[in-house]
Amino acid sequence: MDIKEHVIAQNIKADECQKVLIEILDRYLDPAFGSLSKKEVDLLMIGALEDLRYISYDPSIYDIENKLRITRSKARGLIYENELRHSDPDDLDKRVKAALINPILQKEGDFFWLEIENPMVADHLRAKLHEMKFVSDATFSPSLIKLSLNAITGVVEYYMDKKEREKVRKDLIAAGAPNTTLPGVLKSVLKALALKYAQDAGGAIVENTSCYLSAILEGTVASMNDKFKELF
Repeated sequence: MDIKEHVIAQNIKADECQKVLIEILDRYLDPAFGSLSKKEVDLLMIGALEDLRYISYDPSIYDIENKLRITRSKARGLIYENELRHSDPDDLDKRVKAALINPILQKEGDFFWLEIENPMVADHLRAKLHEMKFVSDATFSPSLIKLSLNAITGVVEYYMDKKEREKVRKDLIAAGAPNTTLPGVLKSVLKALALKYAQDAGGAIVENTSCYLSAILEGTVASMNDKFKELF
């Protein structure tokens, strides 16, 4: 679908299109005609396409590839550069936490692979891991982050609500977690999830983890007491 068809299909009003056009021209003429670099022009166009809802404000790499007909590496680069200009640390923290609440997670031996497609969000998580003195590995894919048990435990603990940590610890112990410290309790949960849901065939995918991790990260473990008891 081209832009004209999209505008008609989405019933985008003429004044919305006019506003986008004026913003493009204003930015292109600042500080002088033709002074923007090719990269800045590309990002200006990305912003216009977002405003016209042709692409979302948090697009997948495939969506950019497909709609703009560019390579995957260029799509990643555009997303990253766009994020640099619009994302702040608090926003990135929220998006890392969201990725942990609904994880694409795989267990391999003693390690966990976490997939985060957005390159800026993935880099933000790696920076947090570095601050916590953990090593992360993205050798095979920039979207896949390889984490030790200690590293993923540290990340989950970091993104927990500080006011809820003690309550979560007590609730997990009450459900049968075989430890007393918060890191120990979290490790026991992750180990139990890997044991319960790992599949020896097909790469040992860890499935159905979202409800458990969301309960820990959002402080609602008590409401899932029976499920955690079954887990342990």
